Amino acid sequence: MAEWIDLEKLLKDRRTCRSFKPDPISEDVMTRLYDAACSAPSAGGFQRISIIEITEPEKKEALARISRNQNFIASAPVNLMFCIDGRRMRRIAEYEGAPYGQDYAICTLWMGIVDASISAQTLVLAAEAEGLRSCYNGNVVDRADEVSELLELPKYVVPAFMLTLGYPRSNGQRSRKYSRNVIVHRETYHDMDMEELYPQHLAKCGTPRFAVNDTRCAQLEKMLRRQYDAEFAEKAMARVHEQGYLTAYQYWFGCYYPSNEDAVMTAEDYRVFLKKKGLDLNETGL
Repeated sequence: MAEWIDLEKLLKDRRTCRSFKPDPISEDVMTRLYDAACSAPSAGGFQRISIIEITEPEKKEALARISRNQNFIASAPVNLMFCIDGRRMRRIAEYEGAPYGQDYAICTLWMGIVDASISAQTLVLAAEAEGLRSCYNGNVVDRADEVSELLELPKYVVPAFMLTLGYPRSNGQRSRKYSRNVIVHRETYHDMDMEELYPQHLAKCGTPRFAVNDTRCAQLEKMLRRQYDAEFAEKAMARVHEQGYLTAYQYWFGCYYPSNEDAVMTAEDYRVFLKKKGLDLNETGL
C-alpha cells in the first residue's frame, strides 16, 4: 500500500461492487484492514462490536441464500459479519463486580449499531486503499435468527450487517448521491418544498421506469392500503396505470422488498429473537 493516499480521490472513487474476482485476499492485507477497523472511534470507547470473518464455501452459500440469493456473496473471497456485541462488556463487568444489566438493552443495540457502522466504514476506506471493493448487506437482519445459528453467535451477540470484500472484476459505476443541499441542515431541520426536493430526487435516482404487471400492481396496492388507506391507494394506483410504469420507490418499497416478507422476521419475531439473546426491549430493570 502506498504511503501517501489522496483521501479526497479515495472518497470520490469509492463504489459498491457486486462482481468480484476469485482471487484471495492475503493475510497481510486482511491484518491491515482489521487494524483499521479496530482503530475506529466508538461510543464511550467501549467498542461494542465483533467481526466474524466468513470464507468457508458452505457458509458463504448459506449467506447468499439468506440474502435473497445474491450469488456474488458466495463467489467473493471474504464476507465480514459485523455484530453488536454486549457479551464482552457483560463478562468484563461481572468479572470486575460492576453493574451491566437489562437497563442497557437499548443502549447496547443503538450504540452497537453506531460502533459497527463506524468500524465497517473505516475498514471499507482501508480496503479501497488496498485496491479492494466492497458491498454492504442489510438483508442478514431480516433473518438474524438464521445468521446467528449459522455463525454460532452466543447470547448478547446480534448480527448488524454484512460486508462483502474482494478485488473487482471491473471498475464499475459510482451511484449518484444527493448533494449537500439536500443532506445538510443549518441549526434546525428544514423540510424542502417538494417542488425543490423532487427534482433533486430525480437527479439522484434518474427516472427508472419499472414495468407494470398484475403481480406488481397487486403487491403495491396491498402495501399502500396497509400504510395509508383505501382512498390513497386507489388514487396512487390510478396514477400508476395512467403513467404506465412504476417509479423507483414504488418498485423497491412496494414490490421488491415486500415480496419477501413471508420469509423474513417480523417485528415481533425480532423482539422474540432479541429477548432470547438477552436483550428484552419490553422490560427494564436489573
